[in-house]
Amino acid sequence: MRITNPMRGMTLGVFLDSLLVSRSYSRARCSNDNAFIESWHKTLKYTVGYPKLFTSINHARTWYAHFIHWYNIEHLYFGLDYVTPMQACTGEASRVYSLRNTTISLARAAHSDRWRTKNTRTYVLPTVEAFYRHLQNVE
Repeated sequence: MRITNPMRGMTLGVFLDSLLVSRSYSRARCSNDNAFIESWHKTLKYTVGYPKLFTSINHARTWYAHFIHWYNIEHLYFGLDYVTPMQACTGEASRVYSLRNTTISLARAAHSDRWRTKNTRTYVLPTVEAFYRHLQNVE
């Protein structure tokens, strides 16, 4: 009987890439590792007025509806340089950023001794970059 080395083909990652299967870096059977929804839930649970207990399904629905409205319309979002998601979607954020940049420029011109560096912060809407895998010809 002859013992040979095991057949070596390709790694699992290379095999999945050849089938155009996207890799998931989430933990197996764990649905709570989406960073975006985790951040949203933290904002939700640390909001003033979050009830310890909802008294009914209607109470929960009403509270969530008010929260979502506040989050989208009133909440200044850090990732968007302190504008609301609604302002970013409607294009109003550009006007807000322009006002901020003008105010900073005027303040710097009036009180240049308060700035230690030549550069001042300018506000612009963050750009979103999407990375797509190139399709490979699979035969």
